[in-house]
Amino acid sequence: PRNLYGALNISAGLKTVPISKIEEGNPASLEMTSKLTKIYVKEDGVSITLDQNRDVTSEIVLNYPDFEPEVKTYQKPDVQTSALIPKTNSYILKDKIYHISSTSERMVFAITDRNTGDQVKTYTVAKDDDISFKNTPIIQEGGMYDSYRTLEKTSKFLRKISASRNGVAVIPSKDSYNITLGGITETQGGGGGPMMMPGFGGVGGGIGGPFAVASFNPTFFAYSSYKHTKSTRIEGMFDIDYNHITGDIDLNVFDRIKEFSDELKPIAENVINYKNKVLYGTYYKKTKKFVLYTFEK
Repeated sequence: PRNLYGALNISAGLKTVPISKIEEGNPASLEMTSKLTKIYVKEDGVSITLDQNRDVTSEIVLNYPDFEPEVKTYQKPDVQTSALIPKTNSYILKDKIYHISSTSERMVFAITDRNTGDQVKTYTVAKDDDISFKNTPIIQEGGMYDSYRTLEKTSKFLRKISASRNGVAVIPSKDSYNITLGGITETQGGGGGPMMMPGFGGVGGGIGGPFAVASFNPTFFAYSSYKHTKSTRIEGMFDIDYNHITGDIDLNVFDRIKEFSDELKPIAENVINYKNKVLYGTYYKKTKKFVLYTFEK
């Protein structure tokens, strides 16, 4: 395609294109990262990534203040299966791009240096293998009958993520990375999680509760998407060189807020970033008070 609209609009007659907006500092859910078009908001500008092509990821970099575009391409890992067409996707964090390629027979997860194009690390798993780089069971969450259950076989995991939108999400800490690999359960409404309203931000407070909250608030939208994602996934912990680390994964700030919210069962809630902390607000109907709680990132 010769222009951005042509690159985005790969389906005949498509009027609008689903785009995820991802901001540094907010944990990203698979619901957000499984979209094939993502816009990353950074201090020095924005990047738009396009994953419609199964072989490469295209990145359009627009830096402040001139917004002169620079286009980069990154090769996706080859799953090396004969007749099966892979599902592929990517996620960008600082100077690395993370790729997932999967079929019902095989999955490849690769980390590439965005500056040099060199692959830093690659993990491969076939349908009859145990997944050696996971720290959790295979989790299926948000199903029609069971909201949370675990799967035993790698083959079932690969079938589910390759029959839906796959994706990868990365949450950094001081000396490690928590990396989620999986797929999103498709529904007739276009998948789980919050929706975007024209002219507003996210609609998330009413999903799973009696009231909807329209909010021009990317942190709330990210939290609501994280809370309501319907996914099949694994999570792994890796050191700064992307070697797998054994042990339990620490809860991120959205996990901790979700646990707190599940106990409260709020009728309305909101989440905002404030001075390197996250504020969770909820309304108590009995006392008619809106209370803010502080969570450390």
